[in-house]
Amino acid sequence: MMKTWTLLLLPVAAALEQLRWGTYHSGLYFGIRSRTFPEHVSAGLLWTSSNEDVSQIHHECTERDRFETYGWTKHDGKHFGQQSIRDRINRMQLDTTFLKPPLDQNQYSTTSWASRIAVNPLYQEKGLAESNSLFFYFDLGCQDDAPEHSCRNDILKQLQWRIDEPEDCIEPMADGISCLEMQIHASHPTIEIYNFQTRIQAHFRGREASLLYWGDANVNVVNVKEKTLQYAQRTSVNRQDLEIELPNEVDDDATNVIVQLKYDPRRVTDVVLHVVFAEADEEYVTPVVVYDEVISSLEKSFSSQFDKVFPLSKTQLNGKSLSLELIDTAKAAFSSLIGGIGIYLEDHDQIQETSPLPLYSAVPSRSFFPRGFLWDEGFHQLGILSFDAEITMDVIDHWFGTMDTNGYIAREQIRGQLAQKRVPHEFLVQHASHANPPTLLLTIEKLIEHQGDSLAFKKWLKTLMPKLQTWFEWFQSTQEGTIPNTFRWRGRHEDGRLMPNTLASGFDDYPRASTPSDDERHGSDVLSRIADILQVPSEKFKSLRTTYSTTLDQLHWHNNLYLDFGLHSADGTFENMVVIRCAGQNGEGIDATIPVQQLQRGNPDAACPSSHPRFLYPLGDGAGGLLKKQVFKPNTIRKQFVEHVGYVSFLPLFLKLVPVDSDKLPILLSHIQEHLLSPYGLRSLSPSDVYYNRPNAPGDAPYWRGAIWINMNYLALDSFQYYASHASSEQVRKAYRSTYNTLRQTIVKTISDEYKSTGYFHEQYNDDTGKGQRCHPFTGWTALIVNILAESF
Repeated sequence: MMKTWTLLLLPVAAALEQLRWGTYHSGLYFGIRSRTFPEHVSAGLLWTSSNEDVSQIHHECTERDRFETYGWTKHDGKHFGQQSIRDRINRMQLDTTFLKPPLDQNQYSTTSWASRIAVNPLYQEKGLAESNSLFFYFDLGCQDDAPEHSCRNDILKQLQWRIDEPEDCIEPMADGISCLEMQIHASHPTIEIYNFQTRIQAHFRGREASLLYWGDANVNVVNVKEKTLQYAQRTSVNRQDLEIELPNEVDDDATNVIVQLKYDPRRVTDVVLHVVFAEADEEYVTPVVVYDEVISSLEKSFSSQFDKVFPLSKTQLNGKSLSLELIDTAKAAFSSLIGGIGIYLEDHDQIQETSPLPLYSAVPSRSFFPRGFLWDEGFHQLGILSFDAEITMDVIDHWFGTMDTNGYIAREQIRGQLAQKRVPHEFLVQHASHANPPTLLLTIEKLIEHQGDSLAFKKWLKTLMPKLQTWFEWFQSTQEGTIPNTFRWRGRHEDGRLMPNTLASGFDDYPRASTPSDDERHGSDVLSRIADILQVPSEKFKSLRTTYSTTLDQLHWHNNLYLDFGLHSADGTFENMVVIRCAGQNGEGIDATIPVQQLQRGNPDAACPSSHPRFLYPLGDGAGGLLKKQVFKPNTIRKQFVEHVGYVSFLPLFLKLVPVDSDKLPILLSHIQEHLLSPYGLRSLSPSDVYYNRPNAPGDAPYWRGAIWINMNYLALDSFQYYASHASSEQVRKAYRSTYNTLRQTIVKTISDEYKSTGYFHEQYNDDTGKGQRCHPFTGWTALIVNILAESF
C-alpha cells in the first residue's frame, strides 16, 4: 500500500526566488524548468494518438502541427498559468495548468509546483482515435542540455532513482472516477536540485487506462521525442500502424524518466493528469490535491491584477465600452507574452563567446522564434513592466549580463541545444560589430516613470547605470558614421539580393541606399534620448540630445521627410532574370543570374562569375518552370538622400524627438496619412514606393516593405497621443488626436478580428486585407494590443 505524506513547502525566499520554477521552455507546448545554473531540472509534456502517424508526436511548438489554436489564456509570470491547445487532427483539447502551491496570502512555494493536464474530445467526440497517449517526463539537465556534454557524466555519479510502481489510488475519488498513481524519487548527495519527489495521478472515467514508464541515460529534453519513438510497436498483426508503449524499466544510468498515460478515448473520458513536484532534502511524497479551489483563486488573482494594471472594463473604443470577448483577447495576448518568458543557457565552449550565464528573456514566437532578440525585448518589456516590474528588471539584468567588457550585446541569442537545433548553422554566429536598436532604453525610460520613487528601483538603476553607459559608448564607437554625430548600421554588404538587407537595424529588408558604403547615414533616433534616460550629471551626456537633434535636422531632413543618405541609384530599373548554377574548378557550385534572352541564345558561361566560370544548368521553380529572380540594375549612382517613405522616415516623430512647436509636425502627419495609413494600421512602406511588396530574392518574401507591424504602430500611437496633448498649435493637436483615434480603432480591430478568425496573433498584418501573415502565434510585440487598448504608453 502506498503511504500518504504531508506536503512539505519551504518558506518563501526573496522576490526573485519566486522565479526559481516556471514554464521556461518557451519553445515547448508545455515545458517547465528550474532557473538553477548550471544544473537544472526540466519537465514537459508530449502526446499522440492513433489518428496520426506516431512520428508526429507533439512536443516542440511548430506551425506544422496545424492546431486550431494554442497559447496561454492566463499567466502571471510567476505562480500560475493556464493554456488551451486545440489539436484538430487528434481530436483532442488539452487544457494545461501550471501553479505553485500557495503557502499563505500572497505567498507561494518556491520549491514546489503542480500541473494539471485535462484532455477532452473535440467536435463532440467525432472521429475519436482508438488510442491516446500522454507522456510527462522529468529530465536532469546541465549546462546547455547538449546530450553529449561531459557534464552529464557528473550527474550519474551517485544519482539514484526510485520508482513506486503504478497502482490504484488509495484516496477516495468522486463517484465514477477511477484513479491510477505512481511516484518518482530522485536523489543525489552533492547536487541539490537533483533531489526531488513527484507524485503523478491519472483521473478518468472508465477502467481501460494504464500508466507506464521508462528511463534511459541517452534521453534528455533535447531528444526525448526521437528517443521515445524507439518504443513504437505494431498494434496488432493485421495493422501497420505503430503505437508507443513504454517498457516499465529505468536504467541505472538514466537521467530522464518518462511516464505514459495510455487509454482508449472511446471508452475513457474526463481524463486529467495531475503532477505534483517538490524539491526535498529527505524522503517524502507530496499528496495530490484536487486543485479546483486553488486554481479558481489563482484565476481571480490574475484577473484582479490584470484589471488593476490594464483597466479595460473602464476603457472605451470608438465611444463604446470594450466587449468581454475583446478583454479576453487582451488577456490571452498578455498571458502569452509573459508566459513565453524562458531561460536559455549557452555553454562557454559553444559558438558564441559571450557570457555562458543564463538568459532570462521573453520570445517573439514560441513556434518560430523561441529565443531572445535584443530589439524585440525592449518592446516585450513595455508590455510587462506595468504588471510586474520585478520580472522586467530581472530580464534587463540578464540581458546586460550577456554584455562583454566592450559593451557588445549579441542581437540574437541562440542559446542552448533546444534553440540551436532549430536555427540553420550559418545564422548561429553573431558579429561583435553588428548592433540592434537599443529599445531596452525605452523600457528603462518607462520604468523610471513607473518606479522612479521606489528606493529599490533607484538602487537597481544605480547598479545598472555603468553598464548602460558602456553599452551606449559601444554604440557610439562601433556604429559611428564618417561625419561626427552620425550613425551607420553595420553588416550591410552585397549579397545577391535585390536590396542588401540591414539586419542590424531591425528593419531587415527595408530599402536603404542601393549600394552599401561607409558614407551611409542612418538616423540616431533612439540614441538621441540617452541624456534623458541615463540621468547622469556628466556634461557630455547632457549635451548629447541637443547635438543629436541638431544633426538629425541638418543631415537627415530633406524634401519634408527624415531620410537616409548614401551611395544610391534613384533611377535604376528592375529586370527579371533566370537563376543558373555555375561551377568552379573543383566542381563546387554557386548561383548566378542570366537574362532569359541570353539563356535562349546560348553562351550562358558568360553569365557565370570568374570564380565559377562553367555553366551547369538553370534552376527550376518546383512547378515545371525556371526559377526567376528580379535584379536591380542601377543607372546613376551617386551620394544622395534615399527617398523612401516608410517607418524609417518617421522614427524621430514616433520617438517624440520632434519639438512640440515644430512646423514639421503637420507635414509629417500629412505624409503618414497619405502614404502609411491604411484601413488596418500603419503600413511599413508607401504603396507608391518601387520596393513596395517586392521580394528580395526567390523565396525571400517582402518583410518590411508594406506589411503592418504592431511595434511601430504602438510607437506611432504613443507619439500621436503625446502631440495631441502637447503640441503648441491647437490645430495640430486636433489633427493628431483624430489620427490617434482612427489608428487605435483600426489596429485593435485588425488584431482582434484575426485572433477571432484564426485563433492566433500574427507577426505582421497585410495592409490590403488585414489578414495575419508570417509566423504564428506571435505574441511578442503583437501583444502590445493590450497597452493600445488600455492607452498605456
